[in-house]
Amino acid sequence: LMRALIYTRVSTERQEKEATAESQEREARAFAEARGLTVIRVVREQHSGAELHERPLLTQERERIRKGEYDAVIVHSLDRLTRDVAHLFVFLDECERAGVSVLFVTEDFDKTPEGKLMLSVKGFMAEMERLKIRERMTRGKRERVHRGKLINSSTPLYGYTQHQETSARTIEPNEARIVRRIFEESLGGLGALSIAQKLNREGIPSPAAGKRAYKDGRAPKWGKS
Repeated sequence: LMRALIYTRVSTERQEKEATAESQEREARAFAEARGLTVIRVVREQHSGAELHERPLLTQERERIRKGEYDAVIVHSLDRLTRDVAHLFVFLDECERAGVSVLFVTEDFDKTPEGKLMLSVKGFMAEMERLKIRERMTRGKRERVHRGKLINSSTPLYGYTQHQETSARTIEPNEARIVRRIFEESLGGLGALSIAQKLNREGIPSPAAGKRAYKDGRAPKWGKS
C-alpha cells in the first residue's frame, strides 16, 4: 500500500468558488490511480502567500511527512506548492529525508541532476511571475492613493462597513457593540477563551459567520479559525 497525500491550494475565495480546488483534486486522484497510489488524505488550502511557512495546513502536513505517514505527496502543479525556489528545495529536502516522493500532475519530476535543474528553472520562472504580480499590485495601490482613495483591504475589519468604491470605513453599530464588550471584559480580567465561550453560548455570530462555507454546515464560532 503506497499512501499518498493530495495537496491543493487556491489563492483567493473566487478561485475556491470557481471549483479550482475540485479540479486540482480530481486530476490528482486520477494521477494517483494511474500509478497505483492510495490516497489517504486530501488537503485543500486557501492562501495567497508564497511563503511555505505561512500556510497552517501545509505546516501540519509537513510534520506528518517527517513522521513517515505518507509515501508520496501529489500536487497539481509547481506553483500550487510554491513559487519560491528556496522554499521548494526546503520542501523537497524534507520529503527526501523522510523517503517521500513528490509528484506533480502537470510537471515531470526527475531526481536526476538534469531533472532538478529543470525544476529549478520552472521554480525561478514562477518566482519571477510572483514578483511581477507584486509589482503590479504595488503600482495599483499607488495609483489609488494618487486618486485620493483609500487602499482597499481584502478582509473587512470587524466592527466596520466598507464603502465599495472609496474603501472608507464607517462604524457598524451592532458589531461595534460586541467589540467594546470584548475590550471591557478583557480589561475586567477575562481571558480570550472565556470571552469566546461566552459569545458562543449567547449565539452571537463570529466575524467569519456568513463569509465562508463550512463542510459540516455549521456557522464558524468565536475562537475558531
